[in-house]
Amino acid sequence: MKLIHYLRLMKLLGGRLWQDLRSPVRSYSQHQEDLVVQEMLGTVRSFVDIGANDGFTFSNTRRFARQKAAGLYFEPERGSFWKCRFLNIPFSRVRCVRGGVSDYDGIGVVQTEGYQGLLTRITRSQSSGHGLRPEVRMATLTDWISKLRWRHSVDLVSIDVEGGEESVLRGIDFKTFSAKAWVIETDKTEIARLNALLVPAGYSPALTNGLNTIWLAVGLADGAGLDSIARRWPGWNANV
Repeated sequence: MKLIHYLRLMKLLGGRLWQDLRSPVRSYSQHQEDLVVQEMLGTVRSFVDIGANDGFTFSNTRRFARQKAAGLYFEPERGSFWKCRFLNIPFSRVRCVRGGVSDYDGIGVVQTEGYQGLLTRITRSQSSGHGLRPEVRMATLTDWISKLRWRHSVDLVSIDVEGGEESVLRGIDFKTFSAKAWVIETDKTEIARLNALLVPAGYSPALTNGLNTIWLAVGLADGAGLDSIARRWPGWNANV
């Protein structure tokens, strides 16, 4: 039965990948976040996607992987990670990592819910090896980038970790890591708490749609014409 399930899954993913290669969609994001970011930044040459799921469904970065950007996908749930690897086979500059990103190094327990496990939460574990619940390696983004020997500057960071966004930011050494833009899910986290970490690091909240908020490096935010962009994209608001 496991073999049959595996073969069916490969057929499904293969069909999905083939269709995408033949007829890519305009936007892969849930609310066109990828198109809004591209209007702000122009070409996105590199990205980091934390909580990537399969790197396709509601993805803020798939569009840029297709445009040959260098990318890191972090996904802690095993099934979603393997889907992510398969669906990104054509993109040689993209690397999928099975791991979690937070403000500590250690072990996390993976909990999934929602359709096809789209919602993944991680709780901290004090020990490992029990074999009763899915576990995953956790590290700060700064440490992951060092371990993976990532040598790219970063244009875009997307964070969607079901309420753990603040913990991800707390684990970043902003003296050594920077990005032009951040797309962060904020419907489960107070924007003010994220501002307390991002604003001192040189970022300004630019646009929000109620689900996700975009921060830009201060120099970019000043010249982005945010009100004009918000008017062109229904559902987006420049008054963050």
